[in-house]
Amino acid sequence: MILVQYMTKSSITELTSNNKKNKVVIHLSSSTKLGHYRASCLILFAFSCVSSDCFGELMEDLTVLSPKAIAMANAVTADPPGIDSIHFNPAGLMQFEGDTLELKLATFDLKNRYSTGPQQVDPTVKASYENLTQSPYPQDPYANQQGATSEPVLLIPGGSTETVPFPIVPLGGAATRNAQHQMVFASAVYSPMMVGFSRPDDDLGRYQGNETAISRITYFSPSFGFQVGDSLALGLGINFSYQGLALRMENRAPQASAAILGGLLSGVSGQQIGPGPYDDVATLNIAAEDYLSVGFNLGLLWSPLPWFTLGLAYRSAAKSNLEGDFSMRYSHSMQELSTELRPIFPKMEGVEFERGEVKMEFTTPQHMSLGTSIMVTTKFKLNVDVQKSFYSEWDKFTFDFDQPLDYLVFASLLDSDGQDESLTLQRNYKNALSWSIAAGYQWDKSLLLRAGYQRRNSNIPGNALDLIIPISDADFYGVGFAYSTSEDSHIDLGLGYLVSRYNIDYGQSNNANSDAPLDLIYNPYAYLPIRASTRAFLLSVSYRKPF
Repeated sequence: MILVQYMTKSSITELTSNNKKNKVVIHLSSSTKLGHYRASCLILFAFSCVSSDCFGELMEDLTVLSPKAIAMANAVTADPPGIDSIHFNPAGLMQFEGDTLELKLATFDLKNRYSTGPQQVDPTVKASYENLTQSPYPQDPYANQQGATSEPVLLIPGGSTETVPFPIVPLGGAATRNAQHQMVFASAVYSPMMVGFSRPDDDLGRYQGNETAISRITYFSPSFGFQVGDSLALGLGINFSYQGLALRMENRAPQASAAILGGLLSGVSGQQIGPGPYDDVATLNIAAEDYLSVGFNLGLLWSPLPWFTLGLAYRSAAKSNLEGDFSMRYSHSMQELSTELRPIFPKMEGVEFERGEVKMEFTTPQHMSLGTSIMVTTKFKLNVDVQKSFYSEWDKFTFDFDQPLDYLVFASLLDSDGQDESLTLQRNYKNALSWSIAAGYQWDKSLLLRAGYQRRNSNIPGNALDLIIPISDADFYGVGFAYSTSEDSHIDLGLGYLVSRYNIDYGQSNNANSDAPLDLIYNPYAYLPIRASTRAFLLSVSYRKPF
């Protein structure tokens, strides 16, 4: 156990060790964050896994890449989109009048831009550092800087990533109708979650991901639509999916904690041991996968009047048992600090390189939507949807490791609830309600025009904003058309644009720039404000014909 006591003076006065009682008593100034840097690497690892999976919140429903859903800004619960009804509302499968094949090609581009403001170091922290080192507190080289993501990154099953300047994604499915039993069976390949990006090696955002990618690919989705009477259709689908994530990220020491701790260990004023403010600490690589994650979808369509349809859809939560490998390479200054800590913490090895296996149970949250579709005139249709995502399920995440790890040992000494081989990370995300509205206009018997708007309210609270999940409240705009080349063959096209802007004030986010004492959450931009925006473009084309 470690006992940390605070002093009102800025100087560090005592360090004692008692191995028999396995107890260390450290007296620190109130500004010191003991153990931030070893523990921060631990938190970096855990937070990276969580944040990568949180991309589902960023692109929820969009990476299905349905042309109709894109064009109508996801206002399709009561007006489901062809074979993609499997995802949006399986009751919509009853629209197929015979055996049908649907193929689609899609592309997307995601760009995140960000900038930092001037550095504002806490005066107490600054004074403690300068008293210890007898040197000025350094300037953050990334203050008043700008950065941006570069090229899209795709995660391929097997854990490998590919940088693709212009990704083209082929998807599709098929449906067959049993007229005798008023039932349609269908299956499709689609991606409920597929996004990734890279950053240049000298970009300020690399401390929250040099390269980040996440994929959830549904490779088998047996689904059924049933007609119950003249006005009611029901749908049920089971989806079997691959879930994977990959991440490479650098870690730096933005605060003076390591320098203060190093001075405490050396007992010599002016001598620094370990990383100082803004020194790089470590580089993390991780890849984890689950090839069988199962969920189900339910849907209902009710048309009591020829011009009015009500739709209701539910997607279940889906658990993924992620398993994979990670590695952490520490900087020389970090190894130096670890070596100095070994007499106090004998289990620590002070190595340059650590690797191991990790397991995590991750749940894709459940989702509900309610919508209406109204034929205002014989040519003009109006759709309105309300969608709710239940991300409050993400209250915490637990990571289990295959062996005691150096930084886990250190963190467990700092936290009485910590363990050598597992970590629980609190997240406390919230549920969010979004809405969308769309219109369709039948230009002539062959051409149908579409347009829509969606307000996407974020599940991420303001104190959790960062650059790993570059999203807050967002606006999504869609346009497109459907064209019938013959009586049974159809072409759909959808073009979508998403934009989100957000600001992170000084010390606002526990995941980016917190300066709170003893806040061990990874914060590479402490003492900096952040301004960021995310823009995404989506283009999808599908072709449907009988077979």
